[in-house]
Amino acid sequence: MKTFKNLLILTAAGTMFLSSCTEENVPIKNPLNIPSSYSSVEYDTNTYQERQLSQRFSNLVSAIKLGENPSTTLDLNTLISVWNEGGSNSLKAHAGWMGGHVENTCFPELVKHSGKIYHPDFGDTATLGGVFQSRLLNEGAFEILQGVDKGAYAGLFLYQILELKKGNFDQKTLDRMLALYGAHPSFPNTPTVANTTFPDKYIANYASRRDKNDGTGLYTTIKTEFLTLQAAIRAGDDYAVEKEAAFTRLVQDMEKALAATSINYMNSAIAKLSKTNPTDADKAGALHDLSEALGFIQGFSNLNSPYITIGNDQILTLQGYLQVNGTKYSYYKFTNDRVNTLPDLLTAIDMLKTIYGFTPSEMNDFKTNWVSAQGR
Repeated sequence: MKTFKNLLILTAAGTMFLSSCTEENVPIKNPLNIPSSYSSVEYDTNTYQERQLSQRFSNLVSAIKLGENPSTTLDLNTLISVWNEGGSNSLKAHAGWMGGHVENTCFPELVKHSGKIYHPDFGDTATLGGVFQSRLLNEGAFEILQGVDKGAYAGLFLYQILELKKGNFDQKTLDRMLALYGAHPSFPNTPTVANTTFPDKYIANYASRRDKNDGTGLYTTIKTEFLTLQAAIRAGDDYAVEKEAAFTRLVQDMEKALAATSINYMNSAIAKLSKTNPTDADKAGALHDLSEALGFIQGFSNLNSPYITIGNDQILTLQGYLQVNGTKYSYYKFTNDRVNTLPDLLTAIDMLKTIYGFTPSEMNDFKTNWVSAQGR
């Protein structure tokens, strides 16, 4: 019996010893130390390529805007040249599925409808578009520029962020993602040139408009994810899980910022077209708003990324609510048949609310451009 008791004691002691050794050998993982500001001494060097791309994009938009003068006919070769400038660092090379679509569909349409006058009142019988209140529209009253411009926010800039994630994800990569987002390490939360040396552009511009600057908005949460990613990169491989989670939230919040802006523009169009007698300026403004709203959403088409929330089938459904069937646009119906088409916009807004889980409070806030409202 005594021998048996001694054996039990030795066994228990051995178990405690092994347990103690095991516990001592388990490394303690400290929480990420997330900084309050973004720091990168090599930011300008690291983002040279993205700043070139940004300038080329600005040049393209300016070239298309020349068509807003009804006496100007756009030149196809000029548009293609700007789109392809830079070779491997051209807009086309970075635009994924949009590359061929813009060059082969949008540019010929812009040229076709430029140099003419148009009015949506006659959209149901029009075979050509033209300029209406300084907006170049196709025969269905859709502003093609917005399909190219706003479509590129997801279809080019966010697409490139997703592509960069596939490679070596280091500080240089994060700097490039920040530039593609359209912000600067200082995160000014405003696109207003008079208020900052580094105004927000592209996705960051619209994230700032949707942010009440109260520490809880989309611009603020996106900044937090960039800071979290920087901390995870510096902390090393042990923080791969935190790094992945932060990147997922980053992309989701960027997507939400664009979807929220689409909601904002649809609400703006409803306000203009709900007037008893909308003026031509109201009609042009509403058609512009709706073209932007669709452009943002269409940019997510065919991204085929697990980080993107909205699917192609949902985009097609939203296009239907916005009077688009395949390549046929019937935007003029919004100005000519308001009673039957404005409810479709409310349905589209509600659909986006459901897809992204926006709260009633957020939906109400999305109606406001907070940069303008707060004088930022």
